[in-house]
Amino acid sequence: MSFNFIKNIVDGNVSDFEHKKFTRFSKGRFEREIIKINLVAQKIKVSSGFEYNDVLQKMLSKIFVENKQVDSINVKGSVFSKSKEKPDVILNKLEIDFETKGKKRIIDETMSPDKFKEFVNSIGNFYSLLNIKAGIYSLSVKKSLPKPGKLIENFCKAIFSKSDLDFIHDEFLFDTKEDFKKAIIKHTYLIEDIIIPEKYKDDVENMRIMSKRKGEIIRDIEVNGESFKKEYKFNV
Repeated sequence: MSFNFIKNIVDGNVSDFEHKKFTRFSKGRFEREIIKINLVAQKIKVSSGFEYNDVLQKMLSKIFVENKQVDSINVKGSVFSKSKEKPDVILNKLEIDFETKGKKRIIDETMSPDKFKEFVNSIGNFYSLLNIKAGIYSLSVKKSLPKPGKLIENFCKAIFSKSDLDFIHDEFLFDTKEDFKKAIIKHTYLIEDIIIPEKYKDDVENMRIMSKRKGEIIRDIEVNGESFKKEYKFNV
């Protein structure tokens, strides 16, 4: 399985993670924020919209644990939910100190690679706006969630090492073979049908969350100035 939900959908590896990425969409055409990837000297710079925030967190957690290039990671920001569920149990279990500000849990913690990975894997049901720093690696995000339907370019900005070039290529440019110094990816979602499970047709509260979206993903890709278009059917 990939960390990138688009790659998983293309590969036919659809899980609850991929499903949740589409629950907010109705029928129609939805253009998403551009993903930019630039190789600059010994760094790979990646910028994206908010929907890749958790993807980038998980990618960093894999690198920190497997490549053993860093000993400690500074994590600063907030974890929160718009529902009644609170992240307190997870934070307490991981012995992460936090300050409560309304629904937000504010943290400023230095973690080991293993603890960071467990933390990232544990907060999947919550929103998180975290700035992460570890050696050459970093992830910085905007201070507040984007309003529904509003596109915010460069919401997430991450820095990876040049040594992660193959990993970045496999995650974001999986359907191209070209080496890159600069790449731009633009996704468009065409939602053609919403499939409501029979048992949720009279359940207004859960209908939207449990329904599947069926349609097409269009990938407009530019690698080193050369353009490609890829189209994939999906049912999530």
